[in-house]
Amino acid sequence: MSRRSLLAGTPFVAAALLAPRPALAATRATGLRLGDHGGSTRFVLELSGPVTWQLVSLSAPYRLIIDMPEVEFALGLVPRDTGLVAGARYGVVRPGFSRMVIDLTGPAMVDKDFLLEPREGFGWRLVMDLVPTTPEIFMAGVGQPAKPVVPATVTP
Repeated sequence: MSRRSLLAGTPFVAAALLAPRPALAATRATGLRLGDHGGSTRFVLELSGPVTWQLVSLSAPYRLIIDMPEVEFALGLVPRDTGLVAGARYGVVRPGFSRMVIDLTGPAMVDKDFLLEPREGFGWRLVMDLVPTTPEIFMAGVGQPAKPVVPATVTP
């Protein structure tokens, strides 16, 4: 009897071959860094793989929302009170989707956002440069989600 016919005749092997595969692990967020550069604040989210994201600003208090596919957060201590960022929180908002909420010290907007490829000991990095703006300009964009960003990655 050939091995093929032996396996084909075994019901539990056939069931195992047809069983759904476990879902791939979500991308992991492994670190969060903030840098105060005087006129701007750099936000860097360290990731195990590339992500897409969508930005929304909210007021009262000033906040920046980053929505992305589900991310497993393993950040540890989240930096606070750096430049335009008062703090941040994160979590899964529904199966398949994660959210980061960045609490701002005042009205600010994203000047640049991009994804860096792994290099020099760092993994993937979602980078956002925040700059101060006027309350009027901030309020003009509140609640209006920007188009989702499907990044062309940047190699430094």
